[in-house]
Amino acid sequence: MIGPQGARWPVRVAGAVAVALGLGALAGCASLSEDQCRRGDWMGIGQRDGAAGAGPERLAAHAKACQKVGVEPDEAQWRRGWLAGLERYCTGPNGRDVGARGSSYGGVCTGGAEVEFLRGYEIGRQIHNLQGVLQGNRAERQRLIDRLAAAGVTDDEKRSLRQRLFQLDRDEDRLRRSIENAWRLPL
Repeated sequence: MIGPQGARWPVRVAGAVAVALGLGALAGCASLSEDQCRRGDWMGIGQRDGAAGAGPERLAAHAKACQKVGVEPDEAQWRRGWLAGLERYCTGPNGRDVGARGSSYGGVCTGGAEVEFLRGYEIGRQIHNLQGVLQGNRAERQRLIDRLAAAGVTDDEKRSLRQRLFQLDRDEDRLRRSIENAWRLPL
């Protein structure tokens, strides 16, 4: 994926993706392991949940997971951590990153922080959509190249295929510039 100034995705985006994937894996079975329930770092668990954009219903999932081992979450500690995590999540740059990954927004931000997050999120969604068009164009380009190399293609068809390839190249340049410009928009 293309990031700012045409570079690969920033390292912090990759880290956020890893956290989101890790939390997604936890959600597959139980929200927490037995060890996590017993350790009871509810503030840290809340911070991770908030930073990942999880809603307050996540605590109920933790309670259900920990009930199996006889542990009840400390709601006050979890909520304090969750709110701190939301401060990291509910920013314009993070909204852009969330949108650019194609992730959904669960409506967890409030007030001015939500306005800032949504501004970034909309830019990110535009980046994501443009990257989807770019991938589609690349797939079409490969299909046309394969057709051009096939036996029995007439000269008229070759000319038409080359014209379409030229158009796709111009479109790719335009899409790349649009993506780079979107990454540079102020948040």
